[in-house]
Amino acid sequence: MYAPREILGIDIGGTGIKGAPVDITTGQLAGKRFRIPTPQPSRPEAVAKAVKEIVTHFNWSGPAGCGFPSIVVDGTAMAHSNLHDSWTGVRIDQLLQRVCHIPFTVMNDADAAGIAEMAFGSGSGQTGLV
Repeated sequence: MYAPREILGIDIGGTGIKGAPVDITTGQLAGKRFRIPTPQPSRPEAVAKAVKEIVTHFNWSGPAGCGFPSIVVDGTAMAHSNLHDSWTGVRIDQLLQRVCHIPFTVMNDADAAGIAEMAFGSGSGQTGLV
């Protein structure tokens, strides 16, 4: 169930897709993590349906943030990385919004981890190189 200070965090990986509600003020998980295997082959529609399974598991109706294992520019996969090659050029955010019926923000998974570390981890309050 969506709470205004939470977002559903989703991590798409080559072997598993994980999700959990995240408190956006603390960066802490606000619920137990749920994991399902990444469909094989990992084509866009199949992965989107797996993400919908996570959204449904949490009965989620609010916004979601998604880490994706590829170069992502403005919600678009610029390469396929360890997923099916049909991901290249896909507007990931629009695909997930269409299948899951909630708003999605999508970025490279390593970029998402770096931003989180700067906001809530050892980089918090630091300036310069961290």
